[in-house]
Amino acid sequence: MKIAVLINTLYSGRGMDYVAEQQARELITSGHDVTVFTFDDDDHCSGEIHIQRLGWPKNPLINYSYRLLFPLDIFKIKKYLRCLQTYDLIIAHFYPMTYLAYRSKKENPNLYYIYYNHGIVNSSFQSPSHHIYAKLLSFLSSVSISNVDAVISISHFIKKQLSLKSAMKQVIYNKVDPERFAYQCTDIDSHLLSLMDKWEIAPKFLYVGTLSQGKGIELLIKAFRRVTDTYPNAKLLLVGTPTHGFSLSNYIPNNDLNDSIYHLGPLDSHTLGYMYQTCDVCVSASTWESFNLPLVEAQLLGKPVVAYNTGAHGEVVKDQETGVLVESFDTDKFAEAMIQVYKMREIMGRNAKIWAYQFSTQNLDALKISKVIEAWYKP
Repeated sequence: MKIAVLINTLYSGRGMDYVAEQQARELITSGHDVTVFTFDDDDHCSGEIHIQRLGWPKNPLINYSYRLLFPLDIFKIKKYLRCLQTYDLIIAHFYPMTYLAYRSKKENPNLYYIYYNHGIVNSSFQSPSHHIYAKLLSFLSSVSISNVDAVISISHFIKKQLSLKSAMKQVIYNKVDPERFAYQCTDIDSHLLSLMDKWEIAPKFLYVGTLSQGKGIELLIKAFRRVTDTYPNAKLLLVGTPTHGFSLSNYIPNNDLNDSIYHLGPLDSHTLGYMYQTCDVCVSASTWESFNLPLVEAQLLGKPVVAYNTGAHGEVVKDQETGVLVESFDTDKFAEAMIQVYKMREIMGRNAKIWAYQFSTQNLDALKISKVIEAWYKP
């Protein structure tokens, strides 16, 4: 079968992009002819996956506008509509790529269109401008998936957020390949190795993800500040890329935690594996998540977690066994949970590794997209 996977970007280390990449690899292994259509990528899949690059503005502010106005890019749309007519099935992951799938389905009703539902962020921390942007994005997205044949959601939580009565529906949890985190000490930057040696006895709390207001970084820092009352030598290690305009210094106004909070930047998979192995607890103060891949990665590698009991967290964390889930926005309870889980990190870590195996690519009993497509698609 000839399959097109449509994803806005295909960057190494990004959650949604990683899911699309794994999806493409699985379908290729199953014998399908797969092409990934993306606006931009970082070449890490070159030679392994066939990629069609559409291109889009590099400037962040112009890019945000382009995403909403993509339907007006008539020449690009016409070019790729002709190309997509030669495919049997399209899997589209997010707007505006869903618009391209929507138009393709309009022109060829026999084309099978699957929407891979990651949800659209609905965070209480959004500024008024971001809130308006999210509303517009949600509206355009709903239009662009109005003619889908089927929907695959990454959690039951996010499945409930979407009402498409005529479409086939299925939940497939995101999968993690633990082998991607394998490392040798020679893979790790010497400065980072020396820092971790220096902090060997310090409680180390790790956050992995985008650095943005919507991810609850302010809440996390407030909770961590309370943790340092109990453990003055504790460290909060932040891994990820800041969004446009985000500045960590805004959340540490008096610089009193400069020796306790470190932004390590985005890391390659080997170094990230090293950080998961050497940290004590993985934390996330996000108040909205459709899945939360880093929490699953941490648990699969034997690390307990602390997060707010929101979104799909109840599906990916076994509360009080692999970590602790806290009522949203309660930074005092979050700090208490960080201390509790740190004290119980060994037993909770063992529980986490067993629990998270269900999300591993090594779990042969896990539901796979290739099997779902075989059941749904009848040419």
